[in-house]
Amino acid sequence: MTFHRKHRGRPRPQFESSDNDFLAPRRHDRAAQKAAQLCRQVERTLALALPACADPLVSELTLLAVHPAPDAGRLLLELAAPIGSTVPAVDRLARLTAAAPFLRHEIASAITRKRAPELSFVLVAPPTGGDR
Repeated sequence: MTFHRKHRGRPRPQFESSDNDFLAPRRHDRAAQKAAQLCRQVERTLALALPACADPLVSELTLLAVHPAPDAGRLLLELAAPIGSTVPAVDRLARLTAAAPFLRHEIASAITRKRAPELSFVLVAPPTGGDR
């Protein structure tokens, strides 16, 4: 057969990464999508677990957001104290750190992963009703 001889001298077309993006999603996009999915699952789980916490300083916190920090192996939880609270943020962070094993256990029971993610906490100013 001479079929292979016809095409021997022609260069093969080279595809740019933008040309075949529709063929296979990039690994980074898939990882970011999975991290966002995990954050949503953790947010739903902690919305139920925080009020059930035995520590009253932790149970009155409001979960605002969950972010991968820097990836899905460690999550950053943005929490807000109730408006008008006089408890110092340092005391709340100490109580959150003490409650972290309970929160990780609740997360591990709700998600399917080999390891439950580590948790980091940041207290932010409570959201206001909006400026008019």
